[in-house]
Amino acid sequence: MHNTLAFTLGSFNLQHVWILAVGVLVFTVVYHAAFLIYNIYFHPLSKYPGPRLAAASPLWLASSYIGGKTPADLLELHNRYGPVVRTSPGELSYINAPQWKEIYGYKAGQLEFSKDKKYFSGLKGEPLILNADRHYHGYIRKLVAHGFSEKAMREQESVLKQYVDLMFRRVEEEAQDGTQPVDMLKWFNEKVKHRLNTQPTVPDFMDKLIAAYNSGKMSFGQLEGNSQILIAAGSETTATHLSGLTWLLMKNPRVMEKLATEVRTAFSHPDEITFTGVNNCKYLLACIEEGLRVYPPSPQPHHRIVPPGGATVNGEFLPEGVSVSIPIYAASNSSANWTRPGEFIPERWLGENPEFDGDQRDASQPFQMGPRACVGRNLAYAEIKLIMARLIWQFDIENVTEKDWMGSQKVFMVWEKMPLWIKLHPVRQ
Repeated sequence: MHNTLAFTLGSFNLQHVWILAVGVLVFTVVYHAAFLIYNIYFHPLSKYPGPRLAAASPLWLASSYIGGKTPADLLELHNRYGPVVRTSPGELSYINAPQWKEIYGYKAGQLEFSKDKKYFSGLKGEPLILNADRHYHGYIRKLVAHGFSEKAMREQESVLKQYVDLMFRRVEEEAQDGTQPVDMLKWFNEKVKHRLNTQPTVPDFMDKLIAAYNSGKMSFGQLEGNSQILIAAGSETTATHLSGLTWLLMKNPRVMEKLATEVRTAFSHPDEITFTGVNNCKYLLACIEEGLRVYPPSPQPHHRIVPPGGATVNGEFLPEGVSVSIPIYAASNSSANWTRPGEFIPERWLGENPEFDGDQRDASQPFQMGPRACVGRNLAYAEIKLIMARLIWQFDIENVTEKDWMGSQKVFMVWEKMPLWIKLHPVRQ
């Protein structure tokens, strides 16, 4: 009888376990189904267009990031759904030019759209310039701003030119009169990193950071972290754009020939290639802007959070906590903003051809906008102008890269670039 009772109790308990398990499963399915239905049909952002999967869960956007396809995916979404797209249950993506100021610009007396912390979760410890709040970010930016100002660039021009001269002497040796291929991506990276890591002969942005550390206003961890961020961001931006622009010029012989004519007419000796001199090369400047449009060095969205109390974006009120962004690549390559966006046409920046009068030039913001825009913008432009002018002045460039260098790249924070193999044939001046 004891065994029979034990068996009965065991069966009873087992039956209850199964009932409980089924109940939990049903509850889980119903809960998630209700959650998905809410996100799709009843969420405050449910009226905005976008893929059904993106409205239901973060899976669509997460898979795009993991696959390294976010810039192209977001461009495709905007081409399909329009200038405002829902990319995740609580996230909206914009590409129209006015939204740059609304989301990223400075607005006196108003709360800023702070950075979406879930995209900076890997940055732990003390606040740095990349993830700091408004107050501390302003403090760091004020420290380093002079080192990146136009005045500082003029003070450092002789130093920059020394590095450019050294780079091209070594490149010319490796090229061996155009008989040996050269990986220009390697040289662009090495040149910029060497410049940023070498103690300059004139004051630069590092002096202020070191002074703040010595006075106790900044910890060693903050000094080290901010320095690494500024150096890495500066080298990556400049090297990426130089490589991309070189590729675009090789793929567009008409533009290359026109640029070579301008540069070689403007300068008879490399010593003449100065900040003032290159700023007079209007077609060179147009090529640089067009390269930044077609192939922005930082193509990913920079997510911001709607502040407490909500805010109006694109003429519509958004509740607090919504994540908003402008994907730089999509905004600068969308047919909604540009005539023939998939083509490399520097003339669109010269204002001489009425075909491009409808281009929304403010939609291209490769260095972002507002108080958190790239502080090293002036340095990047200065180096890009000097190096590209010298490259075109000194060499005829032959493409020997077999693959589609630009089209095959994925993006994980930055472009995942392969070597850029070219041959450099010296121009007999």
